[in-house]
Amino acid sequence: MSDNSPKVVKQTVNLGNLPYFSDVDDSGKRMVMFHQDHIIERFPRVLSLTRVLDALEINLFLEHRFKGLFMPPKRGGKKNPLGGVSLVTMNSLANSMSLFLQWIEAHDVDWHEVYAVSDSDKAKYWLPVYRYRKYLIDQVLAKKIDRDTANLYINHVRQFYEWARKQHRIEKLPFKYKTKVIKKKRKDGNIDLLFTQYGAEEKGFTVTTTDLLIPKKYKQKKSTDASLSPYDQDELQLLYTSNALSKLGPRLRVDLAVQCGLRADEVATFEANHVVDPALSEQPIYYVTIVGKYDKERTIMVSKGLMTSLWLYRNDEEHQRDPRRY
Repeated sequence: MSDNSPKVVKQTVNLGNLPYFSDVDDSGKRMVMFHQDHIIERFPRVLSLTRVLDALEINLFLEHRFKGLFMPPKRGGKKNPLGGVSLVTMNSLANSMSLFLQWIEAHDVDWHEVYAVSDSDKAKYWLPVYRYRKYLIDQVLAKKIDRDTANLYINHVRQFYEWARKQHRIEKLPFKYKTKVIKKKRKDGNIDLLFTQYGAEEKGFTVTTTDLLIPKKYKQKKSTDASLSPYDQDELQLLYTSNALSKLGPRLRVDLAVQCGLRADEVATFEANHVVDPALSEQPIYYVTIVGKYDKERTIMVSKGLMTSLWLYRNDEEHQRDPRRY
């Protein structure tokens, strides 16, 4: 991938309410201001120097998801203070849309194309969204990604099309919905009841889906050894003595992964307010609640030694001046 390809950039943004223009400054410019500020650090945006308009539409879609203006989390789901999805989900969405935009650029495709040349099933597969689905299937067959990951990517693209239709940016959806019955076993062991038909209709439940879903026949066979393969002591020694971990910031990120079991996204979104001054207490272990995969909360244990290092890092003058370089 070249440096000019679409990519995800994370910046501090203001997603405030009630925007307005400021007064003209000394340079003759006016700024967009908000009556109520909402500053978000490391908010993901999709950047493209070639398909600027497409990137702008994708970023507006991401902003609407974060603000809860489109597809807010269901009851019981993890919400951010603005009512939308969490920053972890935003990172996943941005990554999926960045990959979609990369494919659009590489194949010179207009994703707004939603009408097939005819109503036949074969004709629809020439539409961009189905061509992208075929590309993902090829990636699965080549074992570059697994089926679940491919379905996550195409599901996010489907949401983008649904948002575009709601915003009247396209005239129709290029795919159709269909109902599917998911079979389930009866809890009574299929015992015939003499005086009632209780449970007789509980043979399954109906869900709504689309034919964009990549079928199970493309699911890769799991390895016989399904266990994880963590680094051994020699590999950890090589990692910790590498130039990449010569600075405290990168080293602490690896510490959080090795000692606390954090995933890459969880390390990237680890909040500064989780770090406390260990000198104020005698406890040997600190319990920190984070939002992880699938927006699920989980509690990790941070040792006193690691918390001390994190506290020193947080309050270091060089880090406070420029966190990105330290």
